[in-house]
Amino acid sequence: MTKTLIFFATGAALVIACNHETVPSAVTTTGAPGVVPNERAIQQLTAARCDRQQKCGKFGPNEKYADEKACRSDKHQDFEEVLKPTECPGGIREFRLSSCLQELRNERCGDVADKIGRLATCRSGSLCID
Repeated sequence: MTKTLIFFATGAALVIACNHETVPSAVTTTGAPGVVPNERAIQQLTAARCDRQQKCGKFGPNEKYADEKACRSDKHQDFEEVLKPTECPGGIREFRLSSCLQELRNERCGDVADKIGRLATCRSGSLCID
């Protein structure tokens, strides 16, 4: 008798679990293929820009940035203004971000642009998913 009750209880639980209606959840792009979350893109761009600044000798008492920390703070704020979720609600295109990062790494030291928008591949219109 106990085995019969367990069998029917288990069967009833499965029927209930399989027949429930699911409510669609909000769509998020953070896990979508080819999409980079805004904050991660901002962090990657900040790191690439400050790495380039450091390689070009732009840190020090007579330079724009005292050190890497000052650069990261400044650049993070710059990128955040351009690529924040309200400006790029769908996230960032991964392949375009990769192109932008490569362009930042390849810049000659005399050409280090202050603003990301000077590089065509790094403009928000190119990076942002509509």
